[in-house]
Amino acid sequence: MPAADRRLKILEAELDALGEAAMVVSELDGYLTGILVCPELIPPAEWLPPIWGETGEDDAVAAGDMFDSKEHLDDVIAAIMAHYNAIGRVLHERPEKHAPILEIDEESGEILWEAWAQGFEAAMRLRVEAWAPLSPHEDSEEEDVTEEIAAMNLMVAFVSIACGYADDMDFTPEQIEMMTQEAPSIIPGVVTTLNAWRMSQRSDPHPRAGNGPTGGRNDPCPCGSGKKYKKCCGLT
Repeated sequence: MPAADRRLKILEAELDALGEAAMVVSELDGYLTGILVCPELIPPAEWLPPIWGETGEDDAVAAGDMFDSKEHLDDVIAAIMAHYNAIGRVLHERPEKHAPILEIDEESGEILWEAWAQGFEAAMRLRVEAWAPLSPHEDSEEEDVTEEIAAMNLMVAFVSIACGYADDMDFTPEQIEMMTQEAPSIIPGVVTTLNAWRMSQRSDPHPRAGNGPTGGRNDPCPCGSGKKYKKCCGLT
C-alpha cells in the first residue's frame, strides 16, 4: 500500500475513533484545503480544535473528553499535520495535481462532494474578512469580474448547496441540479485558482504548520502537541 494511502487510513481510523463530533476525512480534507488557500495565515492552535468538535462554546466537546491521554492527542495531531503538509506540498509544487478527497456512494457510485465543501466552509468562517477582496462590488460590471472572483463565486455556490442554504442564493432547481452534478469536476480548478491568488497575496506563498511565534526548530511546536517543532510540524 502506498505511503499516502496508509497515512489516510491511519487518519480515517483516528477520526472515526473520536466519534460523531469529529470531522470525517472528506470534510477534513476540505477544511485543511480552506486553511491553506486562505489569504491570511491561521495558526494551528486555532484551527485544530474544531476538527474534533471543540469550538469554545458552552456545549462544545472538550479535548479532555475526546482523548485517552496526551499521547493519544499527539498521535491525532501528527496524523492531521501529515495530511495538512501533504496538501500544502501539492498546492505549492504541483497545484494542477490537487485532488480533493470525495466520498463515493457504494450503492449508486455517486460522488458525494458535499462533506468536502462543508469542511471548506468551516475554514472560511475562521477568517471571513480575509476573503472580502474576492467579493465583487454591487456596482461591478460583468467585465470587472476576475478569474479569482469567479472562482470564489463558484466556491460560495457549492458551499451554499452543501450547507443547505442555496435558497438564499436565488438558485433555480435546475441550477442546483447542474452544479451538484458538476461540482466534483469543477472544484479542483476552483481550488487551483484560489491558491494562485493566495500565493500572489502573501510574501510567504508556502505556509507551513509551524509558521508562528516559535521560530526555532528546538522550540515547542505551536500546534500544541508538546513536541519540538522539528519533530512535529517541522517535518518535511
